[in-house]
Amino acid sequence: MDTRKKIVSLAEVSGRVFDRFVVGYFDPVVAAHVTRLEALGGPVTVSLLDPPDAILPPRARAELVAALGSVETVILGDARDQARQVIDLTGADLETRQALIERIRHRSAPPAP
Repeated sequence: MDTRKKIVSLAEVSGRVFDRFVVGYFDPVVAAHVTRLEALGGPVTVSLLDPPDAILPPRARAELVAALGSVETVILGDARDQARQVIDLTGADLETRQALIERIRHRSAPPAP
């Protein structure tokens, strides 16, 4: 299956209501995202938001998220108003991204003399 078919625009889902709904940045997608989404116990719809100072472009993030088995649909944009219940991963996403950046900085720093 071409997982890119899971990616839709806000206009394509206008009027629909979603049950298993997650909002997040997924910038970049890391193993913690997979764990968080799988822990929800079923296929989810992801509303992909734009983070401050994005590392990856939205389409790249959408394709990576769509490739996850626990993701049914990826909506490009904020569709929170179409959800019965929202699971907001944006705060966790920013923390995860910052931890990754710090780890990369630490590992690439020159050794102390």
